Amino acid sequence: MEKKKLHLFLSDKREETWLNQMAAAGWQLTKIKGLFYYFTKQKTKYIYRIDFLDPKISKTKQQDYINFIEETGAEKIAQSGQWIYFRCPAVQGDFQLYSDKDSKLSYLKRIRRQILLTMLLPLPLIQMLISDISNGNSGWARYFSLGFFTLFELFLLVKLSTLSIRLKKLTTS
Repeated sequence: MEKKKLHLFLSDKREETWLNQMAAAGWQLTKIKGLFYYFTKQKTKYIYRIDFLDPKISKTKQQDYINFIEETGAEKIAQSGQWIYFRCPAVQGDFQLYSDKDSKLSYLKRIRRQILLTMLLPLPLIQMLISDISNGNSGWARYFSLGFFTLFELFLLVKLSTLSIRLKKLTTS
C-alpha cells in the first residue's frame, strides 16, 4: 500500500517529528519530490533523521559523509537540495546524527547561512519593483510581485528568528 502526502514545513524539527510519527504508524518514507512525500506501509519500524549538507564542501566530501552515516547502519532515503533524509531500523536503538554541542551548532549555522543567502536574492527585485511603482509604472502585476517577494522575505525572517532562538538555547546550555 502506498500513500502520497503534500506537506510544507517551516521547521526541520517538525518535519523530522512528523516523519517519525508516520513511521510509528507503519508508514515508511520512500522518496520526496518537491513538497510531496511518498510512503509505503511496512511492518519494519524506522527512526528518521534530517540533515543539511554543507553547500561549501565538494560533492566528494558530501558523499564521504553519506557513506560514513550509512556505515553506522542508517540508509539515505531521499535528498532534496542540500536536505538529506536518513533512516535506521528502530530495533537498533536511538539514532542521532549530532551527539555533541559543537556538531549541533555547526548544523544550525549551516542552515542560518543558507537562509541569509536566500534572503539576499530577491532584494534587487524588490528595489526594482518599488522604483517602478514610485515612478508611476504601477500595475497589478508589480504590486502582486512586490507583495509576493515581501511575504517571502518575511517568511525567511521568521525562519531566521526561530533558528536564532535555537542557536541561543544551544550556546547557553
